[in-house]
Amino acid sequence: MENINLETKKEFYDFYVEITHLILNQIPVPMSFVDENGTIIIINQIFLDFLKMKEEDIKGKHILEIEPNSRLPIVLKTGKAEIGKKFTFKNGIKAIVHRFPIFFQEKLIGAMGIILVDNFEYFYHLELEKVFHQQFKKTEYVKISSFQANYNFDDIIT
Repeated sequence: MENINLETKKEFYDFYVEITHLILNQIPVPMSFVDENGTIIIINQIFLDFLKMKEEDIKGKHILEIEPNSRLPIVLKTGKAEIGKKFTFKNGIKAIVHRFPIFFQEKLIGAMGIILVDNFEYFYHLELEKVFHQQFKKTEYVKISSFQANYNFDDIIT
């Protein structure tokens, strides 16, 4: 990519971020990516639901603005992964967290966080609630009169 102009690199970067975002939103596990400065680049929808925030409230902010006790800046500083570490979020939810540095051509370009909540039922119910609301919005109400019986006891011959 050295011979590609700056505008093309920016377009490629934006395309890569968008594709990654689309893929991560299909995975029901909270994930986030920060750049080498700790600025949030990508955060999937399940993570946003977990934080009870919207993407526009988070994207482009430093991770410590969102989660003051985040250890992603430490991963960025050391370049070493933290696997299976206990963590308590500011909303009180306890979790097991994986944090990975991301390298490209031996250069640290960011970090990724994956949250595994102690109680996966939380995310199961969160996802179930979301699906229910989507289906409820699509459902057209059917008049109760359409559920009347076609026959009654007088129609029985023997």
